Amino acid sequence: MNFPELSGHSTKDALQHLHDDLQDEIRNYKITQNQINIKEKFYNSAFYHRDRKSVFHWPSCVILFTQSVLLLIGYGLAEDHRNNWVVVEFLVLLVVLIINIYITGQESRLRQSELADQVRQLLKQLQACIKHCVWTPSNYPFLYCPVSPSISLQWTYRDGNVVNLPSTLLVEGDIILLRPGQTTPARCHPLEGSTEGIGEDILEGEVYAPNIENQSEPFSQPTARQPLALKPCMILETPFRKNIRCMLETAQSRPVTVSDNEVFIVGIICIQRILVPVIFLLSLLINSLRYAFLAEDVGHWTELSIILQVHAILPLAPLAAPCMWKMLNLYGLARLITVFKEAKDVDFEPSDLDKFSTESQFSEDEIIIEFKWKHVWARFREMLSGPGLSLPRTANLVHTLGSVTSFCCIDKKGILSWPNPTAEKVFFLTSTAVQADSSSKSSTSDKRTSQEPETGDSPVNEKDTLRDPTYFPECYIEVLDLTHDMKGAFGLHFDDRSWKKHINSLKPLGLNILLNTCNMSTANSLTAFTDHISVAAMKNEDTIATVNRRCLCELARQIGFTDQALSIFDVQHHLGIYRHVPLGAAAKDKLCRSKSFVKHKIPMPNMLSIVAQEQSSGMLQLMSQGTADVLLDCCTEFWDGHELWPLTEADRKRILDFYHRTSMSSYCTAFSYRPLTQSISNELDDLYIELPEDCSHIYPSIRSPTPIRSWDIESLDGRTCKAIYHYPSADSLYSQTSCFSVQDPVECFKAQCNQIFIGMVTMQYQAKQDVVKLIETMEKACIRFVHFSKENELRSRVFSEKMGLEAGWNCHISLLSERQTDEGPTSRAESVHSGISQSQRASKISSRYSTDFEHIAKARDIHQTFSRSSSEERARRHSAPSTINIDNSQVKFSKPNQDGYNDTCDTSTLIGQSLNTTPTLTDDSQLVFDQGFDSSGTLIVEADATCYLLPSQVNDTMSQLPEGVDTAQALSQQEIDLIISHSESHKTSNTDDSMSLSNRAKLPKGIENIRPHLEQVDNVPLLVSLFTDCTPEATREMIEIMQEYGEVVCCIGSVASIHNTPVFMQADISIGIEPLYPQLCMRQPVMTDPWEECNLSPVELNVMLNNLGCSLSFGRDHNISMVHLIAEARSHCMAMRNCFLLMLSYHLTICLVQFVGSIFLLPPVLSGYHLLWLVFIVVPILSLAQMGNPVDPYTMTLASGKNSDHVTKQVVLQYIAYYSLRFFPTIAICLLCFCLTLKAMCDQVAPNPDSCHRLLGNINDTTHHSWRGWSSRHSTGHIIAQNQMLFQLVLYFVCTSLSFVNRYYNLWRRGPLSNKLWCFGAPVLIILQVIYFICDVAIQSTPDSAISVADIPVSTWVLALVWPVILIPVLELIKMQEIKLSVRYQKRAVLNFGTKLGMNSPF
Repeated sequence: MNFPELSGHSTKDALQHLHDDLQDEIRNYKITQNQINIKEKFYNSAFYHRDRKSVFHWPSCVILFTQSVLLLIGYGLAEDHRNNWVVVEFLVLLVVLIINIYITGQESRLRQSELADQVRQLLKQLQACIKHCVWTPSNYPFLYCPVSPSISLQWTYRDGNVVNLPSTLLVEGDIILLRPGQTTPARCHPLEGSTEGIGEDILEGEVYAPNIENQSEPFSQPTARQPLALKPCMILETPFRKNIRCMLETAQSRPVTVSDNEVFIVGIICIQRILVPVIFLLSLLINSLRYAFLAEDVGHWTELSIILQVHAILPLAPLAAPCMWKMLNLYGLARLITVFKEAKDVDFEPSDLDKFSTESQFSEDEIIIEFKWKHVWARFREMLSGPGLSLPRTANLVHTLGSVTSFCCIDKKGILSWPNPTAEKVFFLTSTAVQADSSSKSSTSDKRTSQEPETGDSPVNEKDTLRDPTYFPECYIEVLDLTHDMKGAFGLHFDDRSWKKHINSLKPLGLNILLNTCNMSTANSLTAFTDHISVAAMKNEDTIATVNRRCLCELARQIGFTDQALSIFDVQHHLGIYRHVPLGAAAKDKLCRSKSFVKHKIPMPNMLSIVAQEQSSGMLQLMSQGTADVLLDCCTEFWDGHELWPLTEADRKRILDFYHRTSMSSYCTAFSYRPLTQSISNELDDLYIELPEDCSHIYPSIRSPTPIRSWDIESLDGRTCKAIYHYPSADSLYSQTSCFSVQDPVECFKAQCNQIFIGMVTMQYQAKQDVVKLIETMEKACIRFVHFSKENELRSRVFSEKMGLEAGWNCHISLLSERQTDEGPTSRAESVHSGISQSQRASKISSRYSTDFEHIAKARDIHQTFSRSSSEERARRHSAPSTINIDNSQVKFSKPNQDGYNDTCDTSTLIGQSLNTTPTLTDDSQLVFDQGFDSSGTLIVEADATCYLLPSQVNDTMSQLPEGVDTAQALSQQEIDLIISHSESHKTSNTDDSMSLSNRAKLPKGIENIRPHLEQVDNVPLLVSLFTDCTPEATREMIEIMQEYGEVVCCIGSVASIHNTPVFMQADISIGIEPLYPQLCMRQPVMTDPWEECNLSPVELNVMLNNLGCSLSFGRDHNISMVHLIAEARSHCMAMRNCFLLMLSYHLTICLVQFVGSIFLLPPVLSGYHLLWLVFIVVPILSLAQMGNPVDPYTMTLASGKNSDHVTKQVVLQYIAYYSLRFFPTIAICLLCFCLTLKAMCDQVAPNPDSCHRLLGNINDTTHHSWRGWSSRHSTGHIIAQNQMLFQLVLYFVCTSLSFVNRYYNLWRRGPLSNKLWCFGAPVLIILQVIYFICDVAIQSTPDSAISVADIPVSTWVLALVWPVILIPVLELIKMQEIKLSVRYQKRAVLNFGTKLGMNSPF
């Protein structure tokens, strides 16, 4: 693997190069931004009137500036400057304008440079890392760490050593080693010193697929192949530069949040652009008419034409709202980050995670996290002053989590699942003798006797019967289920408590696992063989390389082995065998799969063996594992736990049926072994053996003939059967050749034949329990959890069901584009039939092999290839799952219930037992049929299990063929191609396989067909929870489609993958999760040496770089429960919506009070400084008090609306109706009290009470432009009336806010005491208003005035104080109706959320 002449970058040089490249990207981005003209900069700024992320635009500036100027003009044109408060109003408005401009400009600048500033902060940490960090090879992930799509790693030379470097840290000039079959991480150039020499540049994304030596030459015997070599290349560009470029270019293009859209529509469009001009013009019209017709009853013309209009629209001007909006957003984010920091370290017991509640409500303990307010304040100040680590301005975390509708996960391994697959089933065979022995102590004679054949009237001796195999079926299949332990990545245990009765059958399996699977000395050989197989599989597009060698140490430990078992063996050789799927088999399987809705590639047959020598005896043992087809061909006997029995064709069929069934949805590995009498030459360690595609002629001449069992010949009687039957002998295990060393490939292959079949193990990725709990929580919160799976439909559905997602009909869509399939290379049969081969690049780098011309003759006569071998031979050879027996649809389970076997495994005893040839039968026996197979070996399936059948059309076609005629004989190649072409369409069937296939729901297939389906058919693609066959490009486009249709998308994915950046930047917000790293063996850690916390490790630096586009990031050991964050965000968003809705209502009320007062010809009901008091003190205090509500579990059950149709006509009409019911009576009461007070004051000062008009005041007062004396001689009475009016408004506002504290509960269900902020703010505000009342009257009253507060009539006080008693019940009745409407809407939303019925629904 090493090339002595290559050394690569040093760690410091590489990190400095990475630092310079990232800094160069920041510099280029800044240059690009500086080159933008002023017009474009204005369009991109927050002041642009179409910017929905801003609440203060240039029209807002115009409104405030115009008001300020009008106030100054009105004050300057007045005859006397009695009202000096106008100047104060002018100054206040001017200061507010300046503050809002500064805050908006600052936020705009921080938003546009936020990501660049975050990169600069990271560069500072990188610079510190360059100075202090010294990385050794042990600090990198293990070199032979299994490949995971969630983690991007690359073999790279650093400091002269080959390390497994995260792809994010690659830089220009790095020397990498391309493994055969690997996709290139970046554009690179081959170097001298490689076996391939120098070639042209290799583009990013191309697959390194060198030609296998002499592969094009035909052969009929086992042939040696040289392992494919690694290819050293030089990286020509830093791959992470394009990621940084993507982040910087797309940071400002994320969708606008629901809250921002609502504020823009209501606050900007409805109020500032519609309501403000309308009220201004109407007020101007009314006051102009008053001045024209009632000039003696009003004030100065400047007051009527200028001041009153400014006062009328002053509450609707953007005064305190923009600043409050920014501050509350930052406060909510600071609080959310604090909750995140506290919640991610909360440890939940597995027992708690396993409790799935059927209740729709959440408890407070589930969603509430205690935190310290000083942490919130510290983070608030940090984000207020500059860029934050959670991207508060480019991706508003609070708004998005508060309204999220889709929770998408783009990675599986290490995030949704444990990083390593764990054993799920153990398959092995047992014979009649073992079954009889295991049941000897149970009283099952009735069942056993029923199995005996009738032999006339003569009784059958029970002991002779047990020893006579004529009376028993050929063998039994045992399948032991295992359950993964949720506490760790590798823990498991047997489900059957009596599993130890099979301990003798499991011992060879455990030893094989330790010596072959979990032996670190075989890691290099396994990696090389895996790479070689991956390239060889590219010869046929329908095959895929599967070398399922993963850690099974825990299974071996459960069986009874310890790590010391390896110490008595020395591994000497590593042998690899593989072969291609026959051309006829591939073509026939492609025909079957084209008509089936199960898309499954054929696993390439392969087998990896090790030769181990026992130290004490010197005996050689061959331990093999691989795919069941090729491994079973090398086996002649099976081990039943006590002795050896020959394998019949029926046995092989049962084994292959199980393998084919399980390999489609899990990872199935077969195991075998045999003792060796010959040593293997060391020269064969560097070679692999390729078998011919049709190798049926090889095995009969090599392996011992399979003995014919008595029950295989039905026509023979009992005596003939007994004569034919013979016990297997250990001599059959040994080759008939000499005992000298094996030198050539043919002899090496012969040495690997005549093996003993041990069993099979199926492995599956298990869902993490916290993820299962998370999905359950999302479902209850009406948030759709969407899994973008990179695997095919079948594997994805199986895992999705483990997570708790629906995966039946209408529940999953494949994003595999048809153009990808059409543009890809065709199979050999198709290429030969068309007579045209695909053009490939001249270099050794390609994504698929060219057509092999040596098979043209075979392809032209494909039906002969199909009919060459019998159906049993095809069942033995094929890896395709198309030969699965599906005749039955019911399974009967009957498990043995005896245990008491020894736990320990003595290796010497095991080897000795493997050579024992004498069968031992006890007097008692029990026949037990295991799950999945009947007594004849036919695979049977439960009714509720998933069956993958061929469509009825194929069955009908095959049923019409004459008996004995093979499908390939009846169908020509042209017909096969025609059937395939007609069966492929843009529709895929996603119906549950156990359902009737006559009326399946049809969904689009391929990302290019999603939009047409949504436009022309239905919206089901937006409702599914599983997308399969996903690529980063297809995932990004699908998320974009979801956003186009109003979905708010939160994306979670691996921050160890360099390919996730575009998807992260497309989503509304992204949350990075550091995945768990896969391990080749549980005894081999991911990183050899622990890392010092003070410095960055390579993995940590990789995570920090990929996390730049994410708002949050979880570590490997953190609790990723999002319920706390979503509950906090929802509560904050609802509180903000409640806060600004209440503020809007108050401002409208203040406006309407003045406007209605003008209509009724009243003098100014409120002065300018009264308006400032209300707008800047009273309304903000009562509105902000709504933010004091604690997190309510009820909010987690509410369905969030989509990010479209934010403010509909129905919503506007509903708000107007409820606003009218709430505030119009209050406005009427206030104005009535105002009139009564003025009337009482007028009666006090007027010489003749009859001269006091109820609206105009003292009509006999002739003071010019003084509102009939209210602004001059009798101003004290006017001031008292205004302050009483102000006090009433504040009192009624407080009462109204009481109804807004708990919007979803009436007072008798939940009182306001839970809101401590309101409980403190409301009484304080009442006290402040009383103080304000006293001070204002005392300051503004004239000394010689005869009017005082005591002159306010008692009836006015009674009316003013009685109205709140009536108002509060009225408000509660209105709220009750609102709650009913909300519940009705929520029920409809929940129904829509859970419904996936589309146009093609079968229901």
